[in-house]
Amino acid sequence: MAHARDHLGRLLLPLAAGAAGLCVAAMPGCDYMAAAAYVIEGPPKVERQFELDDTKKVVVFVDDRSGTMPRKGLRRVIGQTAEETLLAEKALKAELVIPSAAAIAAVTQEKRGEPLSVVEVGRTVGADVVVYVNVEKFTLSRDGVGAGNQPFAVAYVKVFDTASNRRIWPPESLGKPIMYTAAAGTQAPETLGERAKAEDALAKRLGLEVARLFFTYERDGASKRGTQL
Repeated sequence: MAHARDHLGRLLLPLAAGAAGLCVAAMPGCDYMAAAAYVIEGPPKVERQFELDDTKKVVVFVDDRSGTMPRKGLRRVIGQTAEETLLAEKALKAELVIPSAAAIAAVTQEKRGEPLSVVEVGRTVGADVVVYVNVEKFTLSRDGVGAGNQPFAVAYVKVFDTASNRRIWPPESLGKPIMYTAAAGTQAPETLGERAKAEDALAKRLGLEVARLFFTYERDGASKRGTQL
């Protein structure tokens, strides 16, 4: 096995050297050591930002009190995508996940002028932990021009513990900001059906980026557009 690894290393080193040379020639100041490591080790991983307790019941609560999203149903899409991704990545146990739709339903029962706090929403649905997602931006055209169609979304994420009635992550007051910007399209949606489909796609992507805060994943081309602000 050691001989095989040495042989593989000798095969990869010229590739790494070539990548480093291209890097230096194309961009002054480029880190050729990083280029070599990329060739030898593969794409870098993006580390999780926070580890959810897999012994506690968790609910993803997507909020849009400012009305930035065009349809209320998009909150459900974001939450469901986030929880399904967390389950698929084994960041949560199925028996401890409370559907995000339950949190949205709880908010509809609020009394006029008496909104529930995030912790109260969690307690209402029986959750120990609330992953709170506050959507700040959600648009299919970042620059507001139809011809420059570019879906764009921003959300702030916080994690609350309902037993202690406090936020447990992150320490910053606004929460953890995440942003997703899609590649600019050549044409904006022309029909209501096309627009709804594009909105659903953006909501699903935002849900994925929310989930990615809680597990380690391989960086890919798309993930570069889903970033922390």
